[in-house]
Amino acid sequence: MKKLSKNPSAVSFIVSAGFGMTETCGGCIFVPVDIFTTKPAREFLDLGRPVIGCEMRIVDPVDGTTPRTDGESGELQVRGPMVFVCYYKNPEATSSSFIEGGWYRTGDVGIIEGGSMHLIGRIKDTVIIHGVTYSIPELETHLQTLEGVTHSFLAATPYRIPGQETEGFVIFYSPSFDLDGADTPITHRALRDIYVKMITQPPQMIVPIPVKQMEKTTLGKLSRSRLLILLQKGGLAKHIARADELLSEARGASFVAPSTKTEKYLARMYAGILNLADNEVPTSTKASKLDATNIMTLKVQQFRW
Repeated sequence: MKKLSKNPSAVSFIVSAGFGMTETCGGCIFVPVDIFTTKPAREFLDLGRPVIGCEMRIVDPVDGTTPRTDGESGELQVRGPMVFVCYYKNPEATSSSFIEGGWYRTGDVGIIEGGSMHLIGRIKDTVIIHGVTYSIPELETHLQTLEGVTHSFLAATPYRIPGQETEGFVIFYSPSFDLDGADTPITHRALRDIYVKMITQPPQMIVPIPVKQMEKTTLGKLSRSRLLILLQKGGLAKHIARADELLSEARGASFVAPSTKTEKYLARMYAGILNLADNEVPTSTKASKLDATNIMTLKVQQFRW
């Protein structure tokens, strides 16, 4: 544009943030601030306020109607003349996308604070465990920082093991070392420790997979659904078995079995909380490393010897 202008020095560019979808005919929320020269006031970028004629709100993503307070995250909904009317020949999709009053469910998680909207992520990129909502991308970002994890080859996938009362996560990752090497137990423990600190309970499973089996989409993303299908069909059984074998060997080298009456009681209690066999809990296990949730604490209080 500067080359086409008769006065190039008078031409300036401002890159601003905003929000829009095909269903909203392009941008419907906008902030006239140059993101390259303005320092963000918080972690999530300020996407601004609705354009004239557009309304936005944040609600409970479960019922789709209960308003969230200022600064509280929830599902972003919009309405106005710029919002589309229906999906072509798909009445079911149309019906599920709108709430009474003409509000369109964007499927995005956001926060409205002081009239401005901050986008956090997609609803499908979150999971609820014991009533608490966790962000999958945030969890993956923290786990990716570990030495031994091949960059961009880690996926945390919500998964409910049959019989479990709530969802948890399976962590798939490609190690940057030989799967048969001694680093596997170290990386497993490190992944588990970070996970427990964030989610406050152990992951359902940690699965090391060679890079060649961690296929990416054309957009360069790992397919969580494909990895889950592989897991459920037994396609990863060999890698899981080998990782378990190495972990058992590493555990056995320093394992001290409970011997006193008190140690056996504690081992039984921790085994019940962590879904382990009594003989899998060593005397070296410390309560401070369990990072028990309130639910786990209740289990401790209700435990009967």
